[in-house]
Amino acid sequence: MASQYTTKRFFQKVDLSLLRIYFAERGELQDLEWDNLELGDWNRVYKAWTQLSEASRAESEQWFRATWALAVREGLLVIFDEAEYHGVDIRKPLSEYAGLLPKAFWVYLKQKVVFEKAWRLFRADSLNGRYWKIRTDLPACRPDLGHDVRKMLRHEIEKYYWSTQERGNNCNIEVYRRPGDVHALFCYPSDYADTALVYDDDGKLQSKRQRAAFDLIFQYHERTGALEVYVQGGKKVRQAVEEIFCRLILKLELPELPTRRGYHLNHLAHRGFRFRLLDPGRLKAVRIRSLRLNVARPGYGRITIESDVRGRRSDIYDLLESHLNQAELQRVGATVSRVEFEVVLVRDDEEETVRFAITEPDLCNLKENPEHQVIKDHFETWGLLDGAGDV
Repeated sequence: MASQYTTKRFFQKVDLSLLRIYFAERGELQDLEWDNLELGDWNRVYKAWTQLSEASRAESEQWFRATWALAVREGLLVIFDEAEYHGVDIRKPLSEYAGLLPKAFWVYLKQKVVFEKAWRLFRADSLNGRYWKIRTDLPACRPDLGHDVRKMLRHEIEKYYWSTQERGNNCNIEVYRRPGDVHALFCYPSDYADTALVYDDDGKLQSKRQRAAFDLIFQYHERTGALEVYVQGGKKVRQAVEEIFCRLILKLELPELPTRRGYHLNHLAHRGFRFRLLDPGRLKAVRIRSLRLNVARPGYGRITIESDVRGRRSDIYDLLESHLNQAELQRVGATVSRVEFEVVLVRDDEEETVRFAITEPDLCNLKENPEHQVIKDHFETWGLLDGAGDV
């Protein structure tokens, strides 16, 4: 949903018929006169819900929040992909509901396995892109994800984090298979212990010692050999967990990182540049949302120009020409070091906006999936890989 979650908003936007099913399954709110409720009577349901126990409301609210988060176009696409993978046809029943929130809540009620897996995958896709990295130098092969291997993986992760960071001495691993033969391993090592102020079921405030988990995620593409890893830490940490994964899951030694082709971005600072579309039926439009200029001289630094997201495509160039001295930038050797793009993809006859960034020398936060590959296929045409470009 576009707005901030509150339980009141959830009750207001979801269908009463779905709330009735939800509470009937839990054996709650049975005294409520559901047959006499009308469309605008959501507040009566909400008031009745507030009279339930703190524990019951907390349990419900975690799933209400998960449903609210998935009730966006991107979340629904993940749900459809997961349903298709499980051989479940949900498009017809979902067509009976007008809003995204009722659709997502129906899936939670009727297809819990699809919902829970879609929620995990959507949450992973929404994590900070800074910590997602892709390597494409591994062979395409079938990974070994047997019980014994997963047990060894868990122990190796625990051993590594405990020996290097004094945390992670417990770790759970969940394995999912995504469409396209993508194997996703969600690892949850234990974090440092902490003390938090929490309310118990009686509403009393107390200090509680807790040990949360942090995310370590591997996504291996069996068909292409691409490995996506989400891990917080520098190059040393990343290489360590990649080595563990390759040795245990792929049965091979981690190769040295290949030299990646660098990106060239300077030509994007000129108004005359045009994005040529190779397949307008799949990639409909492209615009630049922001440019970062580096001035490599003593006393200088970085300048970031960001256009109004609601403005015309040329707004970024209006800003450059109106507020920066072009001759001075050229004299001091300003270069473009980062560009944020916004593209419109067409998928199943519907438009989807994708935002991504390219940073020199060789970083791009697009993911390894068919939709993003459509964008990558344009990089040479746009001169991002060889600096030529179409002007």
